[in-house]
Amino acid sequence: MKTLYKKVFLVLGAIVILGYPLLTNAKENVDMNRELKTMAIEKYDTENNVIGQMPYAVNRLIVTKDEIIIQYSGESEFVDAIGIDTDGKTYFLSEYAVWESSDSNVVYADRGRILAENVGNAIVTVSYGEYKQQIQVSVKEHVNYETILAGTFDLQNMTNEQRLRYVQNANSMVNYKWTPTQNLTGWKGNYVFKAGTTYSGIPYTQSPNQTNLAAFQGALTKSDFYSTYTNSSGKMPRYGNDCSGFLSFAYEIPRQTTAQFVNGIKSGTYKKIGSYDPNNLKQNDLLSSYSKLTAGDAVVKSGHAMFVANNVSSENYCLMYEQTPGHAQTTKWTYSSLAAGGYMPFSK
Repeated sequence: MKTLYKKVFLVLGAIVILGYPLLTNAKENVDMNRELKTMAIEKYDTENNVIGQMPYAVNRLIVTKDEIIIQYSGESEFVDAIGIDTDGKTYFLSEYAVWESSDSNVVYADRGRILAENVGNAIVTVSYGEYKQQIQVSVKEHVNYETILAGTFDLQNMTNEQRLRYVQNANSMVNYKWTPTQNLTGWKGNYVFKAGTTYSGIPYTQSPNQTNLAAFQGALTKSDFYSTYTNSSGKMPRYGNDCSGFLSFAYEIPRQTTAQFVNGIKSGTYKKIGSYDPNNLKQNDLLSSYSKLTAGDAVVKSGHAMFVANNVSSENYCLMYEQTPGHAQTTKWTYSSLAAGGYMPFSK
């Protein structure tokens, strides 16, 4: 009974900062936040690199999930990392914390996103300064999405040759198989392309050497291909592309940022799909708009963009060709996750 009164008191007396109640017990904070909206999915941003920065002084770090089971490869779970200071104030830290997977071939962890790569188990360690938390992750089944997609392009009746070419461009960057002859450091050093191992999908990087497939193939024999590129964001491959570069190359347009895509939707440069207001996003409007997506369309928010490979509207999800930190791959996103992230559907 005392525990019940304590929880009631805490809920009623909570002062909310960044959507989180101030709780004095870390375990209760985790339990309570499981019932709250996950902020990591809303704030997930692959372009804004503040990883490793420590803007808030905290004396505790907690995560909203300490055990995750992901049924299929290509699916993601989002977890919030929360810091608590000596006054009990809470801070969203997912974008600042360092996320490391014990096996990036099983799951890749980045800014609150846990992305399933292959069947197996891994431990994700979340660090903010001296504070650490661990998340046990299990991926149950591997899905060959390309086998699934092989039959869907015909079903989508893609008589538009230009749109079909865009799909083929994205598909080729995701499914290109290459074998490094030396170890290649991946994004932020959290991923290693091992010599002699064959990989699918060109690497993620934010280096100036943004490449489409043809340019990446040409770069494989360059003398500096295996030399690590380093800037303020950290270590990364010298050749490859990021999410908006990937989308730009698929659409055969000059390199755009996610902000330019977003502004293009607002200005009418890019065709909005659905009835949402890009200046006043509402989840219900987004949810109804996703059903109108077809292969060759895209979704974007400030900080991340994805190319639609197939829309399974009967089950309310899309398969995406996505450049993720790590490498380009096919991922699965439910409509509800897209709406929670504020992704705007559009077409070139």
